[in-house]
Amino acid sequence: MRKTQCIKCLFVFVCIFLGNTFRSEAQRSETHSLNLSRSRSGLNFETQTSGFDFYGVQFRYQFVNCGGDVQMGINYDKRANYTFYYHNGRWFGETTVGSDLWPKATDFELQEITADLYYGNSNLGQVHLNYIVGNFAGCFGETFDVLKQVGKNPSDKLYKDNIHKLTLRNVKIIRGGPTKTSNDYKIKDKLKKL
Repeated sequence: MRKTQCIKCLFVFVCIFLGNTFRSEAQRSETHSLNLSRSRSGLNFETQTSGFDFYGVQFRYQFVNCGGDVQMGINYDKRANYTFYYHNGRWFGETTVGSDLWPKATDFELQEITADLYYGNSNLGQVHLNYIVGNFAGCFGETFDVLKQVGKNPSDKLYKDNIHKLTLRNVKIIRGGPTKTSNDYKIKDKLKKL
């Protein structure tokens, strides 16, 4: 009799645990998708350093309730369309740089971004995300505690119950580009000789 009661208690505990896990996992926003670019001549680049301008980076994010805290996950396609190489105030195309030094579209990593975090129409503040791997897979992948970054409580019922009202705006790439950075020195050496 006692063994049966223990098994029933264990079964009830497992059901409650799984129920809470699936309930919190169900609290997620829609997946938002943006097409990001970086151009040193545009308004979305913070510093004028040498490097490649690019466009066409598919960036996706989603807010999810992970164990009672609202977190944000990121995925992005690790590819970009490179347009120009910027160095010493000038832009150089693939012909000048050389196709052997020009990065392939699939040679891309996103390293750091900033964005404004919104709840509905209210700007909660700017968030800073770095070391972006881009492998969001629910609560078990890479997540960012963006509410905490803006001084809000990520376990606040308001945000958990209205998770769909959270969005990012004004997303700016701070660092990103080819993963093969050793070519940067070769490119600079080649451009010095022009």
